[in-house]
Parts: sequence; structure tokens; C-alpha cells
Amino acid sequence: GSFVVLTFPERSDATIRGLAYTPQWSTDLTPASWTSTPPPSLISSTAAYDPAVPGFVKRVLTWSLDDPCQFVRVGTSLNE
Repeated sequence: GSFVVLTFPERSDATIRGLAYTPQWSTDLTPASWTSTPPPSLISSTAAYDPAVPGFVKRVLTWSLDDPCQFVRVGTSLNE
């Protein structure tokens, strides 16, 4: 297709637990190229797993292949 789709699990109670998920994008994978600024066409949503995975939702990130950011990684952090 003409879109990149990334899915990953998120805790459904992430806010209560102090968890944050931070996607970062890159155009070429060099260390200095990573940014938390999403591609202009980004669509972010959540969906349930089928079958259900208790305590988790599926995060779905979709963006156009025409956007320059074709690589993504997801960082996590814990705010205690």
C-alpha cells in the first residue's frame, strides 16, 4: 500500500502507572536524525487485541510513504 503501519502494545492503565510511550522518527537511521516530531500525515489510534490481552491495547500509527520519515522506534519511560 501507500502507508506505513506500526502497531505495538500499550498498557491500558499507562497513565496511572506513570508510563509514557514516545515514538521517534528518522529519515536515515543516523543518531542525530531521530525526532519526536511526527510525520505530517500521522494518524494514531488504539484498538483492542483479538483475542483480548488483559491490561493492554494495541496502538496503531499510520503515515504516508510520501512522508520523509520512514523509520520509527518507540521509547518508554516511567515517571515515579
